[in-house]
Amino acid sequence: STQREENGQTNHFEFRASAIHDPQGEMIGYMLLAQDVTHRKKVELALKRSEKRLRKSQQFSNVGSWDWHITSDIIHWSNHAPILFGHPSGKEKITRTELLKVIHPDDRQRVVEAVNTCINQRSEYDIKYRIIWPDHTIHWLHEQGDVIRDEYNDPVNMLGVVQDITQAKEAEIQLRSQH
Repeated sequence: STQREENGQTNHFEFRASAIHDPQGEMIGYMLLAQDVTHRKKVELALKRSEKRLRKSQQFSNVGSWDWHITSDIIHWSNHAPILFGHPSGKEKITRTELLKVIHPDDRQRVVEAVNTCINQRSEYDIKYRIIWPDHTIHWLHEQGDVIRDEYNDPVNMLGVVQDITQAKEAEIQLRSQH
C-alpha cells in the first residue's frame, strides 16, 4: 500500500493478515501486521535507475560487460554484450567453450593465452581480436578484464568489458592499404 503525505513524500507499507483461532478451531478474529517498507522501496528504485543508466551507457558506447565464473565455465554478461557477439540481447549467459567458437580461428589461441596469462601470472588482460558472427561477417572486439580471487588467492571469477571496434579497425586497415 502507498500513502502520500501532505508534504508530498510517499510512504510504502506492506500488510499481512492472519486469522486467530480459539482452542476449538473457531475463528475469533484477525491479526493485522503493518510494516513500513519506504526505505526498502527507495533503495529498490535507486537500484533500478542505476541499472537502467548502466544499460543505456553500455548501449550508447557499444560496450558490454561480462563475469566469467571460472569453475562452472559460465559467462554472465550484460544486456548489450551478446549483441557485440552477434546474438540477441536476451541471451544472459554463455559458456566459455561456446564463446571461443566465435573467435576467429587465427586469433583464438592468442585470446586463450591472454586469459591464461592474466589468471596465472596476474598480468593485465587487454586484447583486440576478431570474431565471426552467425551471419559470417567478421567483427573486431577490444576486451579488458581482471581476475577476482578468493581468500586463498585462487582465481574465482574474471570480470571484464568488451567493446566493438570494427569501424576503427576497418578505417585503420584502409589507411594502411593506401600507404
